[in-house]
Amino acid sequence: MERFARCQTVIFQNDHILLLRHVNFTRGTSYWWLPGGGQEEGESFEQAAVRETREETNLIVRVDRLLFELENLERKHHYQKYLSFLATPIGGELSIGFEGEEPNANRLQEARWVPLWDESTWESGFYEPHIYEMLVRSQQELAR
Repeated sequence: MERFARCQTVIFQNDHILLLRHVNFTRGTSYWWLPGGGQEEGESFEQAAVRETREETNLIVRVDRLLFELENLERKHHYQKYLSFLATPIGGELSIGFEGEEPNANRLQEARWVPLWDESTWESGFYEPHIYEMLVRSQQELAR
């Protein structure tokens, strides 16, 4: 099912960005992503980002601002657009939450603080096109 927007958070602390490793058991693959997901009925984009972040990380966050927006021109994924909000943790404690969609096919495996500015520490999975573009845009926007 195609959804309009993926509402995700860029949580940036001490020069590190929070990433989540998802595992897809059906395809036998894993991939990194920012915390976030789709809207539920009646939610604003910001509310969806906050809810999804809490579900996936157990962190309560405050949305500070829209950091960047990307169009999904190739339509390889479920969403037409990716809305990335800069967010600040205001409660909770980081731990692996749950992947609400397709729980038997997808599961969160790891939450990791990744040095945003030191690409020499990045593992190969961070260079996959879907997450690499998000990391580069985060670098660009946070450097302003």
